[in-house]
Amino acid sequence: MNDEIERLPGRVIVASALCTLAVVAGLFATFVWLTAEPQSTPPALVYKIF
Repeated sequence: MNDEIERLPGRVIVASALCTLAVVAGLFATFVWLTAEPQSTPPALVYKIF
């Protein structure tokens, strides 16, 4: 039981970090999509960025 409790905070930190990265990536993608040309599709933007 104690091992599970000690391991939990690390998992919570990793999960929250992944969620934060996902939110930031989503906001960035939305910003790029809104500021790009209207005829551009998201896949085209991805290829243009990378």
